[in-house]
Amino acid sequence: MTERLLLENARRALARAHLVRSARGVGAAALTASQKVVHGATIENANPALDACAEQVTLAQLLAEGATPEDRTLAALALFTDGPEPAVPCGACRQAIAAAGPEAVVVSMAEGGEPIRWLIKSLRGAV
Repeated sequence: MTERLLLENARRALARAHLVRSARGVGAAALTASQKVVHGATIENANPALDACAEQVTLAQLLAEGATPEDRTLAALALFTDGPEPAVPCGACRQAIAAAGPEAVVVSMAEGGEPIRWLIKSLRGAV
């Protein structure tokens, strides 16, 4: 799958975001080493401590769908936001992404902008 198609999947996933406090969410699409694509989006709650980032929702969805061991290795993760700047994974998401795919590429894009890319291992705080 191309980066452009993965970003388009993330853009479509953004429509599923559950936003109760903010106007901006994130859609995500994960590509596994076996070429499986899984989607997720931001889930907000009245209590911010119960919020779930799009990255975490996507990785949980991968497991909830009964991913095989081959499907659990993350190759790439695309993020799309309708905000003014591309989303950057928080520390907890960086850790989860790195655990699922130590060599994964993360690409992020805001509406109307250009994509930015990182190797997960190059993002500060990823272990």
